[in-house]
Amino acid sequence: MMQETDKIVVDLKIEEENDFLIFNFDNPIKLNLNTCSNDDLKKVFCEVLKLIVEGNKKTFKLEVAQDYTKELFKDVFTEYIKIINEEINKIKYE
Repeated sequence: MMQETDKIVVDLKIEEENDFLIFNFDNPIKLNLNTCSNDDLKKVFCEVLKLIVEGNKKTFKLEVAQDYTKELFKDVFTEYIKIINEEINKIKYE
């Protein structure tokens, strides 16, 4: 089975004084980092698993809005995306 590898852009930005991480799937998932729940995170991982099951090996690319100034969030989510991508790359396809 041939695997397709693409990047899904994840935007880190601020809107109306809230920090958002937006996973740009076909149907984007917008996580409010100030109020994020486990259910919100489950939606992201369910979408990733769905893509993997369909044979689409996707990884993430973080794009930080130019006007985003919270260095701690930038650092944390840069590392977070890196770790997620490493875990996705460990998955073996047969």
